[in-house]
Amino acid sequence: MAHVVFQLCVVTSFFVVKTEAFFSQPGEAASKRGQTPPPTFLEAPQEIHYFVTRKQPANLTWVATDVCKMQIKCNKEKFRDGNNRVCKQTCRKCKTRRRTKIVKVKDFPEGVRSMTCQCKVWGTKVIKTEKIIVEKAFLRRNFTVFQSLHVVPPNATVILPCKPPRGEPRPEITWYKNGEPFSPERGRQVIFPVKNTVKLVIKHVSANDSGEYRCVAMNMAARREGPILRLEVENVSTDVFGESSWNCSGQPSAGWSSECNTSSDSNPAFLIVGTEDVLLKIDLRNTSRRTNLQVKNVVSLDFSSDENMVYWSNKKEINQLSLQTGISEVIPFHHNDGSSVPFPEGLAVDWISDKLYWTDAKRDAIYVGNLRNGRKVTIIKGKLDSPKAIVVSPSSGYIYWTNWGQAPYIERARLDGTERRALVYNGIKFPNGLAVDELDKKLFWAGTDDNKHGIIEAVSLDGLNRSVIFYEQGYHPFCLDTFEDYVYWADWGEMRFCASNLSGVMQR
Repeated sequence: MAHVVFQLCVVTSFFVVKTEAFFSQPGEAASKRGQTPPPTFLEAPQEIHYFVTRKQPANLTWVATDVCKMQIKCNKEKFRDGNNRVCKQTCRKCKTRRRTKIVKVKDFPEGVRSMTCQCKVWGTKVIKTEKIIVEKAFLRRNFTVFQSLHVVPPNATVILPCKPPRGEPRPEITWYKNGEPFSPERGRQVIFPVKNTVKLVIKHVSANDSGEYRCVAMNMAARREGPILRLEVENVSTDVFGESSWNCSGQPSAGWSSECNTSSDSNPAFLIVGTEDVLLKIDLRNTSRRTNLQVKNVVSLDFSSDENMVYWSNKKEINQLSLQTGISEVIPFHHNDGSSVPFPEGLAVDWISDKLYWTDAKRDAIYVGNLRNGRKVTIIKGKLDSPKAIVVSPSSGYIYWTNWGQAPYIERARLDGTERRALVYNGIKFPNGLAVDELDKKLFWAGTDDNKHGIIEAVSLDGLNRSVIFYEQGYHPFCLDTFEDYVYWADWGEMRFCASNLSGVMQR
């Protein structure tokens, strides 16, 4: 019985002590014992980058209680420590103190754009805050020069690029048409950021789209106007496919890609087509004009127009091929545990965040690799059924992939592998290729149906409004991509390259 009472007393005593501390004012318990609590910061600058201009300094303010002495130092200046300045010992009065440092452009040493500031206080103990970074804002003058005149036929797709000068903070980009701010028309026009370039995409152009376009870059340091890009929409005679057709010289690969560019003499739209024997760059206006890129055993590929780089797989490793130099090299992706790339099958590049996604049917997994540092992460493992083709939609924030198992289906997930959802799961068989139309927000796939008819279908990126683009017996569409109003695809059985407009009319 005595043992029980002892335990109850201990618990009661503990509760009372905690209750007293909970309802006490800050420092009350310490003051009752005749002690001053350590300094506490009540206010401090946010731990972000601060920028200054000649007209706009940065105000950095710190407020702390129970402080005997307070100093702010910037640009690697040393604190004057002197005596320890301990409250009620070498310091008569500790109180709440406030200090503000106004950082101006003239405070920066010559040739220095960045500096740090820090606050130090003395009380019953010495405390230093985190360093605050302050930078001089700037915006350089020169824009990258692109083709200034674009003459295109009606209903074409035009991409007007803008690569602003470098600046800190990063400048905001605004497009102007004929001197007035330009507001994109929903569903037909879009302003699309790709790394350091901001592209104005206009689909189904008409005479009303003709005019002078200009992008303007602006941040707190300056406002810069880019060069004028003139767009003329005229009834020009063009043949997208040229006069000749061609057949693949080998088995089509698991994927290929096209660059979405304005079709002009200086900047033609083209396709990158991979087979077991060759990797080709094909002019879409005349498919007899081809460039052999000297790469073999291509299983899947994707293309980054911003870097002019082809990423391709041969099921053993992932490679990158520069269209500028013609040099192909292996990307040494490694996992945090040191393991290398297993069996890459389908792959897709996220050109905005510099990441590459790929499927591995052997291990039933999906990976993402960082193109900057070579690290890879498994984002989906398990509950997959032979994943094959994969595409990424940076604008919507999803990846889409096909499963070739006993019950084929198309699935999607967030870029980090979360929020998985089966998008299309009935009436499909061997969904081979995938393609995303970022402008129309559609997902296309190619394959065969239960009757062994070749079929190309499309749905919205949410899995709604399913429609048939192409359906014929005797075809086996294997890989595909979209550009303007056409779907380009390779046929497995006949070794041929075809194109169908979105109404289903086919050309070879």
